[in-house]
Amino acid sequence: MTKATKPDPKMVMTIWNDTFRGTSVQMVTVMSKTRTIKLEKRWREMAEAGDPLEVWSAIVAFIRRDKWHMDPSSRRPEHRGWRPSIDYVLRNDTKWLELWERAQAEQTTRRQSKPKYHQAPAQAVNALRDQLARDLKERGIVGG
Repeated sequence: MTKATKPDPKMVMTIWNDTFRGTSVQMVTVMSKTRTIKLEKRWREMAEAGDPLEVWSAIVAFIRRDKWHMDPSSRRPEHRGWRPSIDYVLRNDTKWLELWERAQAEQTTRRQSKPKYHQAPAQAVNALRDQLARDLKERGIVGG
């Protein structure tokens, strides 16, 4: 568990706005007293999962990558006008946690599903070069 520090509302707002600039997601222009109180509660909870700033950044980045959150056409008709907002993330003690857990699961899946050539490009290139040389030699195109 990380020691909970007080959040910097301007930093939280900047991360949100920088991430969603140029999208249909509403920018945050004011961190009201109500939002700040909710942010402080969520921040203490996020500290149980790790560095709250890293948790916040991961949640916001996940929302930005997630098709359901960003593409209205991927939702049922009754939810097509809905857009994620900072209030959506801060509203209670379970929403941020659900989003963070989904971000963590997505990150784990991405890491596990990377092909070997992503992990060691030089080795992959060398293997392809060697295979090509063997193929050319077998076909008699290159001597050796």
